[in-house]
Amino acid sequence: MLVRSSGPYNLIGNRGVLHDEKGTLLTSYAATAWIACSPARNPGDPKRPLRAPRRYTLLFFLDEPTALAAGHRPCWTCRRAEFSGFLSAWTRGNLGAHRWRGVPMARVDAILHRERLEGESRKRTYLAPVASLPDGCIIETLDGIHLVHGPRLFRWTPEGYVRSMRRPHALTVTVLTPRSTVAALRAGYIAAPHISTSSA
Repeated sequence: MLVRSSGPYNLIGNRGVLHDEKGTLLTSYAATAWIACSPARNPGDPKRPLRAPRRYTLLFFLDEPTALAAGHRPCWTCRRAEFSGFLSAWTRGNLGAHRWRGVPMARVDAILHRERLEGESRKRTYLAPVASLPDGCIIETLDGIHLVHGPRLFRWTPEGYVRSMRRPHALTVTVLTPRSTVAALRAGYIAAPHISTSSA
């Protein structure tokens, strides 16, 4: 799901060229490697159009938990430390602590692609007890979309986190973050939330 917003962003997403020469959005993805990049590297030219001809379509994420929930993972080129940390935690969380070497990133991307979509465009989700989820997960309840962060849930909006509530441990929620990414978070990958969590 792509949402129009003028809110802040800490990461830029790349799913390939999603638009035609006129800038019309044609699809929600054009590659199975969905990347979360540093704004310091992209878009480079601050005047670059969001849908420049023959260049990848710029997507923007409030923070890393948001990017991970959308099915993206850290970029190897501009976020090398985060990439290495994610791949290591993904390997431990999904293949076991005895695996000290990361799997090929193409395999991780293929698994993430299966986990994030049903059919061509519908987001794949699943149910889980909120008490079982690690920090950095994004969930959906009847009250909206929330970040799991410590003992609290923070209400997500494109502009930032607006309020928090105590995590209701008995509640079963819809998890938006892909299963294998949740396992990586559980295995120790730290997805830093937007600064608005400090005032929500």
